[in-house]
Amino acid sequence: EGLFEPIHKQSLPFIPTKIGIISSPTGAAIQDIFNTIKRRFNLVELLVYPTLVQGQEASKQICQAIDVANNRDECSVIILARGGGSLEDLWCFNEEKVARAVFESNIPIITGIGHETDTTIADMVSDLRAPTPTGAAEMILPEATELINTFTNRSRQITQAFSLILKNLHNVLMRNQIKLEENHPKTKLQQRSQQLDAIQQKIQTMPNTYINSLQSSLNNKINALAIQNPKFTIDSIHSDLKEVNHQLVLFTQQVFNRQQQQFSIAMAKLNGISPLQNLSRGYAYVTDDKTGQHIKSLNTIKKGSALTTRLKDGSF
Repeated sequence: EGLFEPIHKQSLPFIPTKIGIISSPTGAAIQDIFNTIKRRFNLVELLVYPTLVQGQEASKQICQAIDVANNRDECSVIILARGGGSLEDLWCFNEEKVARAVFESNIPIITGIGHETDTTIADMVSDLRAPTPTGAAEMILPEATELINTFTNRSRQITQAFSLILKNLHNVLMRNQIKLEENHPKTKLQQRSQQLDAIQQKIQTMPNTYINSLQSSLNNKINALAIQNPKFTIDSIHSDLKEVNHQLVLFTQQVFNRQQQQFSIAMAKLNGISPLQNLSRGYAYVTDDKTGQHIKSLNTIKKGSALTTRLKDGSF
């Protein structure tokens, strides 16, 4: 039926804003995932869909969790994870209904089941297999420093390419300017004047019998020179320069617009995953005044601690 075919594999988002985790809420696997994501990219939101990962009811609950995640459509990728165990412990991930639920998911699923040597049917059906739960978290998220370096390198490459384009266009403009100067009517007239002076000197040294012939030839050349209008050459060169200038302005604007669009997309992604965006929806951001750390649980608050609560329109 094509459950294992690569053509059906979905692509994982580059920077997921919300990650769904289907696993036991008390297992070591989910803690490994939490710690890895916190270390690599702490701005992403995690949604846990708790389920059994061992026993007779495990396969049913796993399928239900996948259905719930798809119906809610609140995360951009799902991690299906479990720690190591025996073949019997991992057997629920080999059942057909689990494989079909993974295959039919509209949300990309990455599996991190057992150890690197453990391979289940769910691994083969999933969009991407990681050797361990920790490996799944590492494969799904880039490190923040790595992301910053990537953006910096791309920006540098765009700047270098832009400078090279401008340099090449400048060289084209300079070559056309040289051609214009070479074909300027004043230059042409000077050349013709020199030719006429040379002819005049020859006439003065030639017998009178040859003068009439040269005079006739000279008159023909003078008439031809009068017929040639340098305006056409000037108009053609001026049109070429105008077109080059138009292309230079148009191309520069296109490069700038593309760079500005890429920068706007990157900023929109970073703003979209910022926890401060939740303040506009009525949430609060609480920090410890002494440590500056974000308070996520009552268990981390000590008696007598000074706290600061930040809302969308101020803090107290």
